[in-house]
Amino acid sequence: PTVTARAPAMESGAAQAIDEAYRVHRAALLRYFHRNSVFGAEAEDLLQETYARFCSIERPREIDNPRAFLFAMARNVLIDSKRRE
Repeated sequence: PTVTARAPAMESGAAQAIDEAYRVHRAALLRYFHRNSVFGAEAEDLLQETYARFCSIERPREIDNPRAFLFAMARNVLIDSKRRE
């Protein structure tokens, strides 16, 4: 299944860009969370939140550097989770 399987209203090009970003960067983002002492289900939750935010942007295909964009989002998700603790 794809990340965007449950987003039928999403433009197919945008869905494709998000699915590709997930496939390509998922492992690196999990390593980022692990390096910041977030493991297991919590790391998966933060990864899911990162991609949920990525899915909410209007034109993901127009992002010049999806990796940098995703890591910036992951950093913000991590900061938000630490604030909630």
